[in-house]
Amino acid sequence: MKKLNILLLVFASFCLFSCGDDDKEILGDKEYKVKYEASIDKPDLYDVKVVYTVGNATSADDKKNIKEETVSSPFSYEITLKSGTYLSLSVYPVYKGEGVDKRVGKATGSITVDGRKEVEKSDNTLVTLGLVLGVQ
Repeated sequence: MKKLNILLLVFASFCLFSCGDDDKEILGDKEYKVKYEASIDKPDLYDVKVVYTVGNATSADDKKNIKEETVSSPFSYEITLKSGTYLSLSVYPVYKGEGVDKRVGKATGSITVDGRKEVEKSDNTLVTLGLVLGVQ
């Protein structure tokens, strides 16, 4: 039993210390140029509502790191963020007229990091995208 405990202790310490530097290698302190983009296929009928992060949000009420705005299509926002930052973008159409329009606008959203488009999605109701900077 004593040999088993020693073996488990050695294995646990190996696992603990062998992974310690991996986090620094993966995330580090690298900065990335991030670009959020959003659009609606019927900009004459719809504005685009965007909700996006500009830092690591601690809650849904974090007004410092979560921005929400309704703008004309197309929308674009650029920011420099550090590795480990969670990026989130939600896009949906907002009808400009009164009542409900049955011709739903198609929303498209994308996140570009250092000039490379990482994620892009289109949908008729809501587009939600997310990724963590520096994690493959």
